[in-house]
Amino acid sequence: LNSTQSPWFSQILAGIEAALSPSKKSVLLASMMLDGSYDPAAVLAWVQEGRVDGLILVRYTRRDRPLLDAAARAGLPVVLIAPDLSAPADFMVRCDNVKAGELVAQHLAGLGHQRIAFAGGPKESVDSRQRHQGLEEGLLEHGISLPPERVWFGSSYSRDAGVRYAEPFLALAPRERPTAVVLGNDPMAIGFMRTVLQHGVRVPEEVSVVGFDGTPDGEQIWPGLTTVVQPTRRMAVAACEALLDRVERRQTDRSTSVEFTVELLVRE
Repeated sequence: LNSTQSPWFSQILAGIEAALSPSKKSVLLASMMLDGSYDPAAVLAWVQEGRVDGLILVRYTRRDRPLLDAAARAGLPVVLIAPDLSAPADFMVRCDNVKAGELVAQHLAGLGHQRIAFAGGPKESVDSRQRHQGLEEGLLEHGISLPPERVWFGSSYSRDAGVRYAEPFLALAPRERPTAVVLGNDPMAIGFMRTVLQHGVRVPEEVSVVGFDGTPDGEQIWPGLTTVVQPTRRMAVAACEALLDRVERRQTDRSTSVEFTVELLVRE
């Protein structure tokens, strides 16, 4: 895992454990960002010492490539969950991020919004790029533009990234601010919403806020967060079952990819 701070990862782990429960396999868990800096040493050691039968990499990034190379040398299967870029793995699972952006566009256009902004996670992230693409294309179908000055990419998907985006938003005169902001995921949306509320901006009366992923935090805050739900647990189950098939040699096809559907969950 490249992070363990998001509720999204709790759903990933629940899915992996559910898939493993009928088998005699167990999971070794490693956060490669445990103390705030990237360190894959533990996972590399597991691979090199023959302590694991395969790898599940969540949010694979370019810096994880040595892990893929080590697994290939050891003859270990690798599956990816929501990778931030494509990689030569045995199996890859993600949600339909373009459709997710389109659903948000339809929702906001239906509410009458014209000034809409997108604040995504890292620009190199496939999820961020595809969600932005879907939003932009969906808005164009309704005659609404998403100009570059209303598009922002952060350095992470953390709640702090949403807080950082609130700064340029609040710096605008109220009449110039977007009336709706689409954030890269739910933690970002919650961080943004909390910050603007603290500065007296009313949600949703002055700005509507939308996130992605459908994590439990979104229903525990007020106002409740509208979000696009991806079936995270089912994605993790599919990834783990695919890995088990390859470990037990029931499946040997390479580079299989599965994309799950999403749905819009409208709250306050």
